[in-house]
Amino acid sequence: MVQTIPFTISIPYIGSTSHHICRLLKQQANIDATFQRGNTIQNLLQATGRLTASQKPEPAGVVFHTECDCSDSYVGETSRPLIHRLKEHQTSIRKQDSKSAIVDHIRDHAINWNIKILEKNQSHYKIRKLLEALHIMKIEPAINRDEGYQILLAYPHLFK
Repeated sequence: MVQTIPFTISIPYIGSTSHHICRLLKQQANIDATFQRGNTIQNLLQATGRLTASQKPEPAGVVFHTECDCSDSYVGETSRPLIHRLKEHQTSIRKQDSKSAIVDHIRDHAINWNIKILEKNQSHYKIRKLLEALHIMKIEPAINRDEGYQILLAYPHLFK
């Protein structure tokens, strides 16, 4: 007698037909099935006929800016989709670790997370870091720990 490893698959839910298929898979092949919600026109489109926000690609390679309720601000950069970097900041806040300059600042404040994207689609690391440094120089955010890349003293007046 051969024992099989339990095997689970996910199938689209189509009413009672899905339950029949699930039962047959279990009886005939010892396969457990779970149901998933399939894509529908309603899932994919807003009332305007445009793609929903979840379908739009997240910007990556960005330099971004956010403000605290005390009006201090922060400028950051990431090569990944912005939502991933923001989740890391929020996790650092929740865990109270010092991986993020924002955590050190907001012990008595609150970041509003209204993010302004200053630059996007900057895949080259050094260019993105240079742009971050230029925005730090221009905005002068109080929350940042450093000024980013060092820029020659001859150049700052060109960007203010």
